[in-house]
Amino acid sequence: MKSIRDLVIEIKTERPKEFNAFNIIDDNIKDLLSRVEALEKRNLQYYSYAYSNNNQSLTTGVVTPINLELTQFPQLGNMHDNVNDNDKIFIRRNGIYVVSGISRIAANATGQRQIIIQLIRSGATFRVANSQILPNAAYDSTLSACGIQYLYVGDYLQLCLYQDSGGPLNSLAVPANIMPRLVVMERKEDLDPSQYGLLNPDSNTY
Repeated sequence: MKSIRDLVIEIKTERPKEFNAFNIIDDNIKDLLSRVEALEKRNLQYYSYAYSNNNQSLTTGVVTPINLELTQFPQLGNMHDNVNDNDKIFIRRNGIYVVSGISRIAANATGQRQIIIQLIRSGATFRVANSQILPNAAYDSTLSACGIQYLYVGDYLQLCLYQDSGGPLNSLAVPANIMPRLVVMERKEDLDPSQYGLLNPDSNTY
């Protein structure tokens, strides 16, 4: 019985036309597999839901990034680490992203309260979204913010809180597994997948 290697050599030397035909089919299959893999990568929607079950002290008059040491699974795209730099969600692919954050601050009647979704790009800081309320002495303050932003590889986002009561207040992890949280989700373009690579935001800038 001949081995597969011997059969291939025989076809190549004795029947070159058949060998070339098989070779073309093999190349086409490899090309199709490569296209399918590329399409799957494009259609993977990057997503991260990071949250905390721990209270965190907020210094008065200081914008404070919130540590998010838990992640809701599945997380797609390796955007957040629960241990290292856990106050950040990193962007791994250029694209349009929907971001949202929510948190609660302990009751106190003095000053104001803000929630800020902060973008850091090349060392510069920007606000993607924020909201502000006046507090009530009898109730904790619940704040939320959301926004849409074109983000680039190397950018990262932070959920930040601000209070100016004159003393420290806590960010409250209540209810558990829900807040504080920061969610970052890639929004796929409304195009046929074959057109994704044609998008160049710099070309659309006036």
